Amino acid sequence: MFKRYLAKGKTGYVPNNWHDMATAIKMIHQAGGIAVLAHPSGYKLSAKWVKKLVREFKEAGGDALEVVLGQQSIDDRALLVSLSHQHQLFASLGSDFHFPGSWIDLGKNMFQPQHVNWVWQSQKWMES
Repeated sequence: MFKRYLAKGKTGYVPNNWHDMATAIKMIHQAGGIAVLAHPSGYKLSAKWVKKLVREFKEAGGDALEVVLGQQSIDDRALLVSLSHQHQLFASLGSDFHFPGSWIDLGKNMFQPQHVNWVWQSQKWMES
């Protein structure tokens, strides 16, 4: 269905109108939200590029980094926790669970690392 109606050049196609990261973060803040970089290790980037992405996110005004995902290696989690400390970003976690499937169990592998500043404990979160 998608390829028949919604793909580029088809009847229902609408091009994405993506904003740059700084503009998106500014819009989130203007709406009273907290800008969280979701599942940064899920983009199939090398550690070098994840570090660059997180640095640019912080420089653009980002607030928090998702450091815990259900389908994540111990090394990925350690890197993201380290980056949240290095860039003074709050941390979040999420199962990214959208529907039942064989690839993930809801809540599996979701322990919370210690010594992390969780976004839900931030003053900005408390005020919203």
